[in-house]
Amino acid sequence: KRNFQTTSKLKIVYLSRIVNNKGHTDFIQGISKSKVTNQLEVKIIGEGHLKNHLEQMVRSLNLEENIHFTGRLSHNDALHEISKADLIVSINYDGVFGNVVLEASQMGIPLAVLSHSGCLSLSQYNFFELEKDSYLVENIAKTLDKAVKDKVWLNDLSKKSEQFAENYLVNWNQRIDSELLIVKNFFYNYDL
Repeated sequence: KRNFQTTSKLKIVYLSRIVNNKGHTDFIQGISKSKVTNQLEVKIIGEGHLKNHLEQMVRSLNLEENIHFTGRLSHNDALHEISKADLIVSINYDGVFGNVVLEASQMGIPLAVLSHSGCLSLSQYNFFELEKDSYLVENIAKTLDKAVKDKVWLNDLSKKSEQFAENYLVNWNQRIDSELLIVKNFFYNYDL
């Protein structure tokens, strides 16, 4: 269980390919507009054709102390970084979300995701949704401000993330048990 009561920097992980449709530019602009930028420690994990452009953008906004690019990591190393995060941000304009959302929720890590049909209206599962509109950058900044200032809200998001995992994701044992039950029912209930 997470308990966000510390005054240390908020650790944010953004894990995805660094390409046009993943929202990195809006995310970085949102950080630059945040009132709590100096209280953020951001790791952007991944590779892609926009990485050099984004690194230059970070330098031009004087955010080098706050935003770090790790490059591509092995799955285990990426999971380790996710496990240390206080907040996972996922902005994907294509209408889907990656495994990072599922893995983070299984660890009880709060999520801020872009609202779209691919996320199955995650608000019903109590994740914090960012609306894709002309105010996205401002909404990202406000979300980061709130995450730093309101630890009760962040703790609540963590609990809701865990609830989502418990209610909607299955572990391997549950999956194997359910598949064995299907096979068992097929063979025992099938009339030849």
